Parts: sequence; structure tokens; C-alpha cells
Amino acid sequence: MSTAYAKIFESLFDGSLRGMSDPILVFVNILTHARNGIADIHFKKISDETGVPIDRVKSACSLLEQPDPDSRTPDEEGRRIVRLDDHRDWGWRVVNARKYRFLGGQDDRTKELTRIRVEEYRKRKGEKAALRNVTETLPSGSGSVPGSVPEGGAGGTPVEFPPGFPPSVDDAVSHAAFVGCDPVFATTVWNLAAGRGGRDSRDVPVRRWRNYLQTQWTYEQERRNKEKINGTNGHSRAPFINELKAQMDAKQRQIDSHIANPQSITYRKNCTDLEKASLRQLRKDIVELNNRIANGGKSA
Repeated sequence: MSTAYAKIFESLFDGSLRGMSDPILVFVNILTHARNGIADIHFKKISDETGVPIDRVKSACSLLEQPDPDSRTPDEEGRRIVRLDDHRDWGWRVVNARKYRFLGGQDDRTKELTRIRVEEYRKRKGEKAALRNVTETLPSGSGSVPGSVPEGGAGGTPVEFPPGFPPSVDDAVSHAAFVGCDPVFATTVWNLAAGRGGRDSRDVPVRRWRNYLQTQWTYEQERRNKEKINGTNGHSRAPFINELKAQMDAKQRQIDSHIANPQSITYRKNCTDLEKASLRQLRKDIVELNNRIANGGKSA
């Protein structure tokens, strides 16, 4: 028996149905047939699968339909099941279907959340592909476009990851120690890839998780190192480099028009020593600014 069903049975045996074998067995059978909380099945099917006579199945269902003040949850006054239609006495909605679905524990919850993320990704991917096809094939002035069901969409089929891709976030995080990254980073990378159906950003299946995680961690370290070099909070140093270039251009213009520069139209032979020293300083400043720009803005 799976862990999920063991927990369901434990929940039922410890609750207000304790000691009522027929209702418990019938209820578990209804749970196995419930899809999104709906069990549209007949008494005879339940009887055939459980071996409980049909009259006792009907009695058990009647009890499950009744209010139960001792129930753990107050929804529908403690009823376990509610009929789908008034005109027939079979077919039910399981009141706390979500509760029983997640009794399997964290792994089941992770799989369910992953399934939802993958379906959303496939839906977005399908919509983009449909839009591309419409743009390429429909003539101008065409009418409305028929809708399409994205891959793996409406049926809610189980997510199948590529071989080698971790089936759960716990499995993914177990590789973090070998890679040298922190578990939070491994979780983030797994969530992103799982949301794409176990594929990378180029839509290529991830079949070697540890290698993929190592590559992503290397990229992350390079990004962090660049932030340290470029300044706090990841702000680019480009504006500062541009400022240095502007200063160098301004000094070059001063040199071009300097009175002590023989190439200048304002050149004067009998300029003072102070004027000559001023020209030498400008040229020295140009060299220093050029070195700083080449060194990423840092002083030599």
C-alpha cells in the first residue's frame, strides 16, 4: 500500500467513521475514482470493486451524505460527499477532495505544483506557436482563428521529466553539495527548469542535472563577481567610464588650443615656463585618464 493511501486510511480510522467498515471501504473507493473531486460512478460499480452488497453500498453512501457534527472539517456540515444531481441518487462531489489528495505528503504536493507550472508553460508555449502559425499562414482580413489545446493541456496528463532530471526538489537539492552551491540556488534552478517540463532556457531537455546545475552555478558566480567589480548593487560602471572619457576629451581640447603647443594656432614662442609646465601637466593627465579607462575605471 502506498504512503498516500496509508495516510488516508489512518485519517479515516481515527475519525468519526471509526469502526464503520462499509462506509470506510465505500468512501475509499469513491476517492480512488474522484477526478478533481468528482466521482461520477454508480452503486453497482462500487459494489463490484469492493465486494460489498449493493444494498449495503447504498446505505454507506447515504451515511456519507449525512451531516456529521463530529467531522474534523465543518464544510457542508461535515458531509463527506454531496450528490451531483437531484434527479439521481448516484454520482457525487467529494467535499474535502483537496485534503485527501494532499495527504500523500510533500512529494505529492511538489508533483502537483510542478504539474501546474508545466501545464502553464506548455499553454504559453502553445499560444505563442499558434500565434506564429497564424501570422505566417493566414491571409490578411481572415476571420477568427479556431482555438487549440496546447500540448499536454486540458487532460491534465502527468508530467514526465526527461531521464536524468530530478523528479522532486529534494532530489535536486541533494546535488548542491557536490556542485558547491547553496540549496536555495539549487531549488531556484530546479523550479525554473521544472516549470519548463525539465528543459533549459533553449528548450533542450536537461538529462544530466548535476552538470546543468554546475553550469548554472558557474554563470551565477561570474555574475556576482562582475557585480563586485562594477560596484555595489550591480550598477554598471559605464557612466563613470564615460565621465573619464569626457574629462580626457576636455583636456585634449585644452592641449589643442594651448599657447605652449607648437601645433596650436595660438602658439607663442616666448611663452613662460609656467605655461610650458601647464601643457606638460595636461599631457600627463591624458595618459593617466587613458590608463584608468583601460583598467576599468580604477587608478593604476
